[in-house]
Amino acid sequence: MRRRLLVVLLVLVVISSAAAGYFILGARRPETSARHPVAQHSPIIISADADFTEPGAGLGCECVRSGSGKELDPYVISDWIVNSTESDGIVIWGTSTHFLIARVELLSASGNRGIYMSQVENGVVQGCRITGWFFAVYVFRSSKLEFTNNIITGNAYGMQLEASHHSKLIGNRFDDNSELGIFLRGSNNMLRDNSVMRNGFGGINVDGTAGPANDNQLEGNTVSENSVYGIGVWRAASNVFRSNTVMHNQVVGIMLTDHSTNNLIEANTVSKNNGSGIIIVGESSANTIRQNTARGNGDGVNDFDLYDMASGNVWQNNTYDTKKPDSID
Repeated sequence: MRRRLLVVLLVLVVISSAAAGYFILGARRPETSARHPVAQHSPIIISADADFTEPGAGLGCECVRSGSGKELDPYVISDWIVNSTESDGIVIWGTSTHFLIARVELLSASGNRGIYMSQVENGVVQGCRITGWFFAVYVFRSSKLEFTNNIITGNAYGMQLEASHHSKLIGNRFDDNSELGIFLRGSNNMLRDNSVMRNGFGGINVDGTAGPANDNQLEGNTVSENSVYGIGVWRAASNVFRSNTVMHNQVVGIMLTDHSTNNLIEANTVSKNNGSGIIIVGESSANTIRQNTARGNGDGVNDFDLYDMASGNVWQNNTYDTKKPDSID
């Protein structure tokens, strides 16, 4: 994935040089105070609904503090410290019962995954801190999940939602990860009020190159100081990017490329990115860009506040200092 992103970056650099030459879950659950002493726990593995067991059960995860697995009484896995250098921290696959992971600290200095979920639904991860993993959170072919108020920092990749749908990421911090903050490949997901800052490559990557990434909503996120781009969109359709603050990224603010179509970029603040603020390339068309404030991006010669290198896009009522071409409104 990094190789493909590097290729895209090189393409953008070449393009810039050439230009110079001419959810589905209910309401958010409130934070709750710890009801149990924080204690160490070995890596947690759950491969069936029956594996949600309490400490001392003699089988299953022996990690559940309370609950029955029902929607209004989920299994609660809380107040643990999981520190592993040889395996994933928490693995859940093939479950549909309701569960809540709360106030768990996952620590590692390994190349593994802090939380790995596959073919899972009806889960909530809330108020956790995940540090030191290759993938802090990796979710595959899962749906109806919610991640709220977690701190995901100091990993290689913050979170990867792969072929996963109808989930929510709300109020999380994805800061200081060495590669990406969030990688999203899936549909009908909500990303709201997250902080995505100082990641080593990109902030948020919405990627439809190997599966759909459509009808997602990104709203109210702060995406700044990432080493290449703030929000990058590849071959994705009908997504909404609204009221995000995207600033001080080292190359571009918001980028649509690789035949991304019918996306709405609305009411965002995109400022002081070293390259272009909002840029559309790669034969991306039928996108609407309106009511954004884009100022102080690029140099007005090679890179601009608003930059359309494709065709068939609609630009309306944006506030900017520089633009290319002149037909942009």
